[in-house]
Order: sequence, then C-alpha cells, then structure tokens
Amino acid sequence: MSDVIGERITNPVSYVFITGTNFGPGEINCQMIRGKDATFWKRITGKNKFFTVIHNYKNPLSGQLPKKLAVGERIDLLLLYDESDKCILKKNFTHIGISDSFDRIHYAPSKDIKKAKEQYDKDFAKN
Repeated sequence: MSDVIGERITNPVSYVFITGTNFGPGEINCQMIRGKDATFWKRITGKNKFFTVIHNYKNPLSGQLPKKLAVGERIDLLLLYDESDKCILKKNFTHIGISDSFDRIHYAPSKDIKKAKEQYDKDFAKN
C-alpha cells in the first residue's frame, strides 16, 4: 500500500500496487490480473473460485493491460485501497497475479498477500 501525493492532489489517495517484472528470457505480454480462492479444503474438494480484477484504467499513473514487456521491464497496476467494496483486500482470496500470453499466471508470494490483508485489517478495523 502506498499513498500518491503531489502538487495538484488535494487529498492523498492510497493504492495497492501489483507489479509485474519480466525476468526473461524473452518478451512477454501481460494480459490481466487474475486470482483465486483456493484454500486447502477447497483444493481437496475441487471448489476453487477463480476471478479477474479490473484495475484502475482511468488513472494515468497506473499501467495499462495488455502490456508487452521486454526483458527487464516492469508494469505497476494500481488498485484502490479504501473501505469500499471495490478494494481487492476486502475480498476472500488466496492467490492474485498477472496472466501472460502463454496462459500462465504469475502469482504474488502468499506472504505478501497475507501481510497486505493484515495491514488492511489494521487500517480499517471496525472499533
């Protein structure tokens, strides 16, 4: 989570960043943000839930998908970080990542997801 501030921004806005970096060996085409809710029991029973996330296309600071990345390039995608139902951290999921043109999904480390959800719970705890 990070705040975006600047000369013309009167109220800082917080975002969750999803970053994709191409480590090679060749170009890739990042397609979309994908996720799943696949707890241990859901995997055993075959009841995984899959979803697609639409990032903030209107924000000029956010990268745009699909995006071709050469080796060493990266893309930063911004998702709102607030108490609204639009915040991804308010949803139940175990995996989130970026799909590529080879139909692979590169998921964020689960420890990063857990840390982000814990921070969200701390920031927006109902007292």
